[in-house]
Amino acid sequence: MIVRKENDMNKNDFTHYEDSRTFEAIFSGIEVSIGEEHMSDDVLALAGKIVSKYPKKVAAISRYLSQDRYIRAHYGNIGAKEISAKLHEPIIRIFEYGGMLSYCNHELGAYHIIDVDFIGALDEFYRVNIDG
Repeated sequence: MIVRKENDMNKNDFTHYEDSRTFEAIFSGIEVSIGEEHMSDDVLALAGKIVSKYPKKVAAISRYLSQDRYIRAHYGNIGAKEISAKLHEPIIRIFEYGGMLSYCNHELGAYHIIDVDFIGALDEFYRVNIDG
């Protein structure tokens, strides 16, 4: 596991997977994935900001999820505190101007992956998708 300060990411810290065309690494306990087409110094800087901000944004992410109609349809009237306690660490997929948080190991329900799309460095959340 690599522990870094904000914006201190280097392409050499990532493992390149040719089959999935991604670069992947774990920073501060959070898995980060960047597609080949998005790998650049700007995206690495964005990834650094996202990883740095993530612990402070869990409450906001949980509030957003607690108000989402798909979350309510699958898990009922669940509060943000309960969501926060059951999310665990995401896989963060970084795109050019934002990305996706994928919660594969949450404890909200069995066999569903919860994806949350965001803009910027977790500046705005705009879509929830439940797979599985």
